[in-house]
Amino acid sequence: MRGLGSSKYNTNKYTVVSIYILSKDGVILITRELYIVNNLLTKVFISVDIIKSKDIIIDIRRDLVIITSYNSLEVPVSIVIKGTRTDTIIINKSR
Repeated sequence: MRGLGSSKYNTNKYTVVSIYILSKDGVILITRELYIVNNLLTKVFISVDIIKSKDIIIDIRRDLVIITSYNSLEVPVSIVIKGTRTDTIIINKSR
């Protein structure tokens, strides 16, 4: 796997996981193939192609993940900032 800085990660192991999410409308079941990545610094990594294809909105201000492809399912999340980070803003003038 590439795309996390300049590092490369081995992803030769995977598992199929069923995730049950309790919502106000009942229980939602999501079954997906998940790859096991050794030495990854984050607990969960969701690639941009999955976020785009499932139309997932990460609302940091409201601490929610909204999965619009599942009837706008709202999942409360806890976002934790670890250590000191330096923000870099890149402005693309071509847009």
